[in-house]
Formats: sequence, C-alpha cells, structure tokens
Amino acid sequence: MNPEARKLNPLTLVVFGIVGAGIGLLLQTYRSGVGVAPFAPPLSLPASLLVIAVLLIVLAFRLKRAIVDTRTTTVNPFHAVRLLAAAWASQFTGALFAGFGLGLFVMIAGRVTQLAAGVWLPMGLTTLTALVLLIAGVFAERVCRIPPDDGAEKSASDERTEGPEHGTAQAYERPKD
Repeated sequence: MNPEARKLNPLTLVVFGIVGAGIGLLLQTYRSGVGVAPFAPPLSLPASLLVIAVLLIVLAFRLKRAIVDTRTTTVNPFHAVRLLAAAWASQFTGALFAGFGLGLFVMIAGRVTQLAAGVWLPMGLTTLTALVLLIAGVFAERVCRIPPDDGAEKSASDERTEGPEHGTAQAYERPKD
C-alpha cells in the first residue's frame, strides 16, 4: 500500500474545525438569547486535551525509536496501527475542539463590555490545547509511516537489466551426466 494513501486529508480537519466553530457560536448565541452567562468550558477540558497530547507524543517517540533501532527491538504492527488510529482520532478531536473554542471566543469578542478573565481564559486554553492535540496527532501519524526498504532505491530500469541474459547472474546449467 502506498504510504501517502494513509495520510489524513487536511480538508477534513478544516470541516471539523468549521463544525466545531458553528457549535460554539450556536451555543453562545443561544445562551445570550436566553439571558444566561456565556459558556466557559471547565479547566479540566484543556488539561485533559493536554494529557492526551503528551501521551500521544510519548507513544509516537517510542514507536519511532523502535523503528530506527531495529537491532534491539521489533516493531509491533498492532501497536503502530493503534497509534495511527489514535493519531487520526486526536486530529479530529483537536480540530473540533479548536473550532469550538474559537466559536465560543468569537461570540464574546464582539461584545462591547469586557468580560472577566475567568470567562475568556478557559476558551483560549481550550483552543490552544486543542491545537496542540491536533499537532501531536499529525506528528504521530507521520511517525507511523513505513520507512522505505533498502531495496526500494532501485528503479524499475535496474530490475529489467538483471538476470542471466544480462550477465548479472549465473545461468542455470543442467547437471552433467
């Protein structure tokens, strides 16, 4: 399989970000229309996103070390596939929450009155840590790529010029009776 076929399309992440921003805008608009205070995500949300990003980066570095140092360790393909799935999931989650945080923030940024830091700071932290999670997912996805083989450097023309008819290998000889 072509390693480029496994890359996640950036347009998908943009769509997830737009959907998240729409949800954030709708939530703030609804709360403003009802007369309730603006929504501020709990500080546990950015903390959780940051912990997931750090865990993903640690696992990606372990896999990268196993790929580079093939003498002492072997690469578990199931570990690599699970890490790839986690990388894709964190890219989706990071884009969604980054858009959500931006949507929340855009709605309150247009207000005339200034809000307390306890309202806008969690929105900014959510956006920032979601972007960190998105970048960690992209990094982990890049680590999961299959490195090229040593024999992959040969071109197709080199393969056609090998064989007994081209003098690069011994021709099969019948045993003498």
